[in-house]
Amino acid sequence: MKLINKVLTGVALTAMTATAAQASTLEDVRAADELKCIVTTGLAGFAAPDANGRWEGFDADFCRGNIRNSVFLNTGNDGLDFSGSNVIVNSCDLIGIGDKGISSGEASTTSVDNCYVSSASMALVSKDQSLLTATNISIKDCPIQYASYQKKDEFGPGKIIVKDVSSSLLAKNLILDLGSSIEFSDTTIVGVHPVSIDSLYFHF
Repeated sequence: MKLINKVLTGVALTAMTATAAQASTLEDVRAADELKCIVTTGLAGFAAPDANGRWEGFDADFCRGNIRNSVFLNTGNDGLDFSGSNVIVNSCDLIGIGDKGISSGEASTTSVDNCYVSSASMALVSKDQSLLTATNISIKDCPIQYASYQKKDEFGPGKIIVKDVSSSLLAKNLILDLGSSIEFSDTTIVGVHPVSIDSLYFHF
């Protein structure tokens, strides 16, 4: 009986210590008014390179929140990648991105304002029944500026709304899949031909 009491007391003390440590961390974050993300050289379940050894910038699945006043440099893969999420991205720079600058997928709703994307294969992407709305966007040195498509059968077409850009500037810098759409300030373009999804991902 004494042994059981000692074990239970130890468990209770450990739980209390963990709760106190969590409260302290939360108080520290609130005081700093920012979230400092952990950087690691590889920890399964938290941060690790993909099967090809490339790193993501920030990958959030089934999340809701805001990302603002941040810089993402020289990511090996996507800069910001969302799945099943509702996210606002404001005043962010994505520079030297290996794949997609901002990718909204799997029924995500992503609002992007006052952001700069450079040296990405595709700057802004909406796929698989997602909606990406962009305002005050600056894009440089990206072969594809906007891409809207369906990658997975269980989802529908993608949609992008660009509130302050004319379609005449982007005739050669779009990927638009059958049924997916991109709405510019002067017109909405709906895809009438299927896109080879394999060709989009083959070179990454």
